[in-house]
Amino acid sequence: MLMYEKNGKLILDFQKSSIPAEVSDVQLYKEDDTVHVLVGDNDLGDSTKVLSSISVKGFKTTYAVGDTIDLTGTTVTAKYDDGSSEVVTTYTTTPDDKTTLTAQDTSVVFSYTAGEVTKTVTKSITVS
Repeated sequence: MLMYEKNGKLILDFQKSSIPAEVSDVQLYKEDDTVHVLVGDNDLGDSTKVLSSISVKGFKTTYAVGDTIDLTGTTVTAKYDDGSSEVVTTYTTTPDDKTTLTAQDTSVVFSYTAGEVTKTVTKSITVS
C-alpha cells in the first residue's frame, strides 16, 4: 500500500498484488473524521446502524432566574434502528449549560448526532 498527498487529499493506493486473490470487495466508509477501509466480505456491524431516537433522564427542570442549566445526573441514551442503545456524552443543549436562565426560558432542547442523523428531545423547564 502506498499513502501520499495529492492536491491536499490523502491517497491510499493498494497494489493489486497486496490484496489476496480471494478478496473481491473493498469498501470505504467515513465516521466522524476517520475513513475506514474494509477489504473483503466484512460486516460493518455497528457502523451501519442508524440513530432512531434519543431519551433524556435525570434532568433538573426547576430553576431560579439567573441559574444556568444543571446537567448533573442527566443521562442521554441513543437508540438505534438495530435495537441497540448506548449512553452518550457528546450531546448538546439549547440553551447551553453556560447560558444564564431568565423567566422567559421554558424549555431545553437536547440534540445528539450519530453519522449524518440528528435527533432532538425538548424538555420543559420552570424558571422563577
